[in-house]
Amino acid sequence: MTSVSLSEEERSAILDHAELGLNQLISWAQQSSTDKSLPTNVTTNYEACRLELDMKGAGTIQDIVSIYRNPDDEAGTAAHIHLDQCKQLGWFKSRGIHVSLCWGIFKAPVIWHRDRDVVYLDCSKKFIDPFGRCGFARYLSSYTSGTSNHSYVRADLRMWGVVFVETCDPEIIHASSIVDIDWKGGLAYCAGESLTSRLAQSVKHLSNVVRQSKKLENQRCAMCANKAKCEIFVPLKPCSDCKQPLCENCRKIGMRLIGAPMCLSCANIHKQAHMHSMVVSEASTAESIGSDELESPLELRRDKENSGSKLCVHCTIFPMVPITFSQAEQDAMVNDASENLNQLIAWAIQTPQQKITPKTTTRTYEVCRCELHVVPQINSIVDTIAALYTTEDACVIPNTLPDKFQTLFSLNDGEIQTKLCWGFFRGNLPWIQDRDATYLASSKTFVDQFGRHGFAYLMKSHHVRNCPSVGVRAHIWTWGAVFIQSNDPSIVYASSLVDIDWKGNLVAGVAARMTSRRAQSIKQLPAHFYQINDQPRCTNCFRKTMHFDCLSELKPCIKCLKLFCVSCRSKDKNFVFNGECTTCHEEASIEDVSKASTTVDLSYLSELFVKAADGIQNLIEWSEQHTDNIAALKSPTWAYEYYRHRLNLPESMDIDDLIQLYREQKDVHQGVVLQSTESSSVVIATSMVDVDWKGNMASALAMYLTSTAARNIQNLSTLARQLKKKDLSSSSKQLDNTLHFGIFMTAAIVDSFERNVILKKASGGIEELINWAQQTPEGKLLPKTTNWTFEACRWELELNGEGTFDDVITLYKNPDDVSATMNYIHVDKSQELFPLEAPGMDISLRWGIFRAPLPFMRDRCATYIEYTKEFIDHFGRRGFARYIRSHALGSIDPRYVRTEIRSWGVVIVETMDPSVLHVSSTVDIDWNGNMPTWVSALMTSRRAQSIKNLANVLRASRKLIQKRCGVCATKPSFLGRQLVHCHDCTKPICGDCRSHHSHTPGASSCWGCVSDRSKMFYHEVRFHSKSIVAQEGISPEKFPSFGPTRYSQSTTWPSIVDDLDNREPPVDLSYLPDFNRQTT
Repeated sequence: MTSVSLSEEERSAILDHAELGLNQLISWAQQSSTDKSLPTNVTTNYEACRLELDMKGAGTIQDIVSIYRNPDDEAGTAAHIHLDQCKQLGWFKSRGIHVSLCWGIFKAPVIWHRDRDVVYLDCSKKFIDPFGRCGFARYLSSYTSGTSNHSYVRADLRMWGVVFVETCDPEIIHASSIVDIDWKGGLAYCAGESLTSRLAQSVKHLSNVVRQSKKLENQRCAMCANKAKCEIFVPLKPCSDCKQPLCENCRKIGMRLIGAPMCLSCANIHKQAHMHSMVVSEASTAESIGSDELESPLELRRDKENSGSKLCVHCTIFPMVPITFSQAEQDAMVNDASENLNQLIAWAIQTPQQKITPKTTTRTYEVCRCELHVVPQINSIVDTIAALYTTEDACVIPNTLPDKFQTLFSLNDGEIQTKLCWGFFRGNLPWIQDRDATYLASSKTFVDQFGRHGFAYLMKSHHVRNCPSVGVRAHIWTWGAVFIQSNDPSIVYASSLVDIDWKGNLVAGVAARMTSRRAQSIKQLPAHFYQINDQPRCTNCFRKTMHFDCLSELKPCIKCLKLFCVSCRSKDKNFVFNGECTTCHEEASIEDVSKASTTVDLSYLSELFVKAADGIQNLIEWSEQHTDNIAALKSPTWAYEYYRHRLNLPESMDIDDLIQLYREQKDVHQGVVLQSTESSSVVIATSMVDVDWKGNMASALAMYLTSTAARNIQNLSTLARQLKKKDLSSSSKQLDNTLHFGIFMTAAIVDSFERNVILKKASGGIEELINWAQQTPEGKLLPKTTNWTFEACRWELELNGEGTFDDVITLYKNPDDVSATMNYIHVDKSQELFPLEAPGMDISLRWGIFRAPLPFMRDRCATYIEYTKEFIDHFGRRGFARYIRSHALGSIDPRYVRTEIRSWGVVIVETMDPSVLHVSSTVDIDWNGNMPTWVSALMTSRRAQSIKNLANVLRASRKLIQKRCGVCATKPSFLGRQLVHCHDCTKPICGDCRSHHSHTPGASSCWGCVSDRSKMFYHEVRFHSKSIVAQEGISPEKFPSFGPTRYSQSTTWPSIVDDLDNREPPVDLSYLPDFNRQTT
């Protein structure tokens, strides 16, 4: 890489980027309230869950409210409905909202992790939704507390809410749960995800929790929670005061204290009340006793009912003092709780005013970007891909489109081709129901801003009226693919985006697997094309050439030059191949008809009407003859049946109602004849079904399907009655009773308004998809690719005497530090291309290499701008910030994969303790290329988490400086020669990397300084030599050559030779002819 010269505009742009990036980074590090881009840490986890809860007779919504408002319920605590242990610090009720301030503990899932504690507000209320249904909502969020127990890690409970809404069925309850917690501390990502998931999924087990809670309430002691060994001999007896069940030992404790069979809490309350009455009676005046010094029995009773009595050992060692609230604090809490609860309820019932729109467990999302290396024999690869996607041939490649689909309506508006389709997705496991969807499929060929040919295909769900479903109706939010031709004719840039909500009761892992298969399906296209080229197939039916089958012989069409087999060729009356395929032959015949007459000839339509009339007439004649003469069945799946039934219609109905039913219900696909009789309430219905079901189907199953479709006429009277009551939705469900094995759908009728809506939706979606694929600023969909990883980390760094704040700054400002590079603080190897000076900050344009973590992966390179700045925050504390961001240059080294550093920043701020620093790090890098997701996440995580090891890096850096060579970084042996400081650059150097100084006796210089000095002497000789022979004998300057090994494994960077030819010589040598030739 050579030096780069930047113009003034480029310098100002770089300065603007530096200032903006550093300010945003510092604002994020200081966690200001106005900062909108607050990235999540690795310990922040989020999950939401929605389901229809079947109580199965265990209880009602009132039982659920009782469990959620009782944090001491053992069944609820065991099922993670509450915190593992909690203590109530204060509570009040206002405007129907119960608000309590609590302190609780989350137990760690493994023994080597520390428990988490949190001070939080618990808000709950009952409500009635717009439909008159009763509901209950509970919302938990962290409350700022000044003190923290050092035995635990203080977690940040951003949000934990549940909403329950009744339904028409008293046994079914709509349950929604949302959890967003930052667990803080050194916690593995999988452990944090497990802690969050069990809290969000706890609503699934409420029926069992309610049942178990009722059992525990009657079978265990309220004080010691022990179950009676034998209820016959030692039964549980209620407390004489609070009526809670008590065992024999707990009742004896009450007897010893106050002489009554009470629990310990009631006994203490009575004892304190007795002491209170004695003090009052002995007091001389009422003024001698303050009203706030002693508590009344009612206050003691309220504290007993509303405080958690079961605490762990740590709660007794570190007691939390109860807190009292002023009226202003209570109003602020109530307003905040009311707003949060309303948002939670709006999200749960899916109202337009919702502000929280999380994904459900069945909604999964994945993106894939790759370079498709296609065999070069194929001409126009993008056109071939477009033809594959726009026809039903795409089903040949698994998971490219829905497993099976049917076009209901097609629309071609010039550039964009739009189809309204119905398709279904097979479940990837036998016990999983199939999914279906009605969607808009839009496709478009385009030319991007660089003149490259491209193709885009997009699918989005579209609601269709009276569309039956084969199982669970899925929702396709976005499913698209974009293909762009590169400069290399054999390489295509492919991008795929899949965002589908599979609905139903589907495990999150299965839903993610179904989505991932469809996102990664674009990687199978080269193999498909290779198979087509390796063994030619028919363009229409994909039939291969067989050596012993004359019908499989392939011949090209004389017009479109595509290969077709004998069955797909056009034939004349003598069945002789005329060189055209069926499609080209039909198009030619249409053109001949249009050229034959100047006016439009619609005579061919009369033939269609005649055929339709003949079919109806034959059907009527067949029904009147009562004959069974039909053609012989040609295949085992071809089944035929007719059925005649006498329908008894109810009063006020006649045959016209049945005719209206068949005219309005488009899902009826069978031949039916209705005949009236003398009685208007009796109709004779005859049906005929003649279907070839195709495929590998048993004859018995084909006969069953046919018989079921034919005997549908038995329900005509019931359906007509429902039609009379304008209940068409239920009638369509009963009519279509063959949907267990197949579905019949007809083309949808679309009016002009729906046509415009479809076109607008298709064009907008296609443009967004193309912008996203090209990564333009106009793109609204900017998802992360599989190689685009992001991670943030905040840490309180304890230096432990290993260095100071200035040492850390020096470490970050020295990109050549070996220990810092080994710990991923800097780019693995970098070279400065252009330095830039600005007031208050250091800026440099650099080119660097990221070494791959595995030997069979290619290294990554990036050209980036590095900004460093020292600042003082608004609290007067010193700080340091470093920001790295990619900068596009024209030249790219082909030996590496170009990486895009979107953001890599570090902010270090001093604290009151000089040995403790606040350090924040954020890394956002797109590694590009074909790299597994876990590898890219590992490379990003190493750089984000490097701030945790700064103390060790400072120690290692100091040792390396003192004990290792500054050139080759080798440590000399114990008996070998020790390190000597260079006379020029003061680096410690070993014996192999130094040379004796030519001017100073007894001094040494490193080879780098010796090389620079020799170059200066060489240039002086070149400029001041008067010998023409000496000038001609000088060999040209060359850069040092490198071997075939990795460029990133080289020990030194190629030196940059200064251009000294333009300097003015100290002596006027214009009289020399050789000098004049060099300067001109």
